[in-house]
Amino acid sequence: MGRIVRHGIAIAVAGGCLAASRLEAQRTTITITPFVAGYLPTKALGSLDIPISGITTTVSAKLKNAPAFGGKIGITPSGRFGIEGAYFYSSTKSRISLGLGVRDSDASVQGGSLKATFRATDGKTDADVIFSAGLSGTSRSGEVFRQSLAQDQFDIGGVVGVGLHLALSPQVTFRLDGDVNLYKWNWRGSIPNTSQADVLLMAGLGLKLGR
Repeated sequence: MGRIVRHGIAIAVAGGCLAASRLEAQRTTITITPFVAGYLPTKALGSLDIPISGITTTVSAKLKNAPAFGGKIGITPSGRFGIEGAYFYSSTKSRISLGLGVRDSDASVQGGSLKATFRATDGKTDADVIFSAGLSGTSRSGEVFRQSLAQDQFDIGGVVGVGLHLALSPQVTFRLDGDVNLYKWNWRGSIPNTSQADVLLMAGLGLKLGR
């Protein structure tokens, strides 16, 4: 009788340890990731043909490629799915072209996103591929935006991304991520709205909070 009780206790302890290890594996993970990035606007802000001295001249505006920085916070409840919020800021230049003339002026871009994430790999190695999609918001400031009455205008769009995450330790992950932000920008003037596709290429260290 005592042997049966001891065996029962041993089985119960083993089962409790197994259940605890499963709960530990499924525990919500919070990760903070500071990053540096390259901001790559792929489309012009817009263009307009205007007559000057009887000659039609094209006026166009675009933002130039520039470095950026920002941060992310991700929550992974369990398994392959999670949620991630991000913010970035870039100090760039706006370029206005009038015929053969070009003039650059200071500008800045900042934005954020809220995305659902999906880990495509099985998580059994130190390298994971992550896909993501969600909503984004973008705001700009600078001379060209003041003149077009679009200073600090907030544009909402969609964003898709992919990332390669390499575990350096149980608490630190090196991340390479790329996002494409898709939205329409409103000049609030005579130039038609334009579709934008901004690329953000990021490198950072993901720091897991807790044990």
